[in-house]
Amino acid sequence: MDAISVPGGAAAGVLAATDPGTLSDAELIEFTRAAERQVAHANAVCLAAVRVLAARAATAGTALARRVQRPGAQDAGSGQQRAAQAEARCSALGERAGVLEVSQTLRISQYSAARRVHLAGLLGERLAPAATALRAGQVGLGHVWVLAEHAEQVDDERLLAALQAACLPRAGQQTPGNFGRSLTRALHALDPHGQAVRHRAARGRAGVRRGQEHEGMASLAITATDPEVEWGYTVLDTLARGRLHQLKTTTPTEQPHPARACGRNGNESTPSADEGLRPAGASQTADACGRNGIDPTPGVADKVRPTADAPHTADACGRNGVGPTPLPTLDQLRSQVFFDLLQRAVSDPSFPTQHGKRRIETQIVIDLETLLGLREHPATINGRSVPAPIARELAAHSGTLRRLVTDPVIGHLLDYGHRRDAPADLTEFLLARDGTCRIPHCNVRASACDLDHSIPHEHGGPSSAANEGALCRSHHPPKTHGLIDIIDSAADGSAVLITALGQRIPIPPRPVLPEPREPLPTDNDTSQHDPGTNPTAQNADEPPF
Repeated sequence: MDAISVPGGAAAGVLAATDPGTLSDAELIEFTRAAERQVAHANAVCLAAVRVLAARAATAGTALARRVQRPGAQDAGSGQQRAAQAEARCSALGERAGVLEVSQTLRISQYSAARRVHLAGLLGERLAPAATALRAGQVGLGHVWVLAEHAEQVDDERLLAALQAACLPRAGQQTPGNFGRSLTRALHALDPHGQAVRHRAARGRAGVRRGQEHEGMASLAITATDPEVEWGYTVLDTLARGRLHQLKTTTPTEQPHPARACGRNGNESTPSADEGLRPAGASQTADACGRNGIDPTPGVADKVRPTADAPHTADACGRNGVGPTPLPTLDQLRSQVFFDLLQRAVSDPSFPTQHGKRRIETQIVIDLETLLGLREHPATINGRSVPAPIARELAAHSGTLRRLVTDPVIGHLLDYGHRRDAPADLTEFLLARDGTCRIPHCNVRASACDLDHSIPHEHGGPSSAANEGALCRSHHPPKTHGLIDIIDSAADGSAVLITALGQRIPIPPRPVLPEPREPLPTDNDTSQHDPGTNPTAQNADEPPF
């Protein structure tokens, strides 16, 4: 085991050549620890490479920016001051080019690449002792991330060095969470008078983050000061408890008969063709069931909220004849109250727009057979894959339906129809075609992006589907100022990205729908959804086109 005690190239070879199943218990424990040290060492090597890669791309990007950046009308002051301001813009564009180079090299998002570049820079300078410990396998990457978060609060380099000297020696025996608590205690002890200053700096980290979970669910995380979060949670909790009390005090006689409220016979589990194509507000909608437990009037939150999130699910409407489900939990009601409060903001006529439309539009993409309940292909909501039942439920309450014509093999968008089959508007076509910023690994929604001409308009580039595409506010400026380029742009959205260091990254056309995959057959299912043996498919009417 001595050969793997120190991480590095020699230890990596021994670890790769050893079968863990042949080791004794004691040897296996040491082998596992050595493997973990090797992972830490590899992370240190990768971060060092990221630092050099980002710096080279930033240098190249800054040089490219200087060719087109000159002091302009936006710069104030003397000639020297204006030149300094122009140089600062070039440096900022160069830094963006460095982050983009890392994003494309490692195939990670712009946000993840920016964090990685920032951490690599800290390890190369302010956190050099932590970089040494990581390369030696004495701490893990989780410890380093926690230390980097605390380092953001410390401007005094002597204080930061003392903090690392006090806490790093014990970090290897602590979890990252416990290491973070040790750092906080040590920081308070070393600099008790700087707590107020650090708190003011920490307020800059306030923000909102969204994440995707499983089975059509997602999360929304808010970071704010402790009093603000406590106040906000108390408001949501109070409103949720009031709603729960109202639900509990509603007697059974006051609730409409489930089957009559839905206008169904209790035997249908999926909408029919007519129901699937009926806009929200029609006579038979799930909103008429009073899903919010208070008011049967459909609202924006009801139209965009899956039934799994509603106080009363489809069963509560009596569709399957089971009857009402148990009352919603407080957590479910807090979530509902939150979105109901947002609905009030959306109802305000002054709500801002993007590309001439309200940005709260939810785009549901589902193939016709799945919409009619004949298939269970996955669908997408704003580009995120969701199960077919959730997409059907939302489509049943949507205000408009559009016809999307896609390539039958690749699946990219060919036509973006309107309700009256009018010619597609170019802007709407491009937003639907790209879905997100067209730079690979960037997930900014197209509705929040600018529309960029691959060949600039002033150089004769036409305003067409072949020459335009969505670029987010992080990638559009580097493209405009020549730090990156997009060539060979085609009407299907495909193109080639050229980075500051000359990487040529293909941008493939993006399928509107996920690749359909038939479900695995079950013991009692011999049809495998074959239309020839599916009685529902045999008796289905032709699409109403």
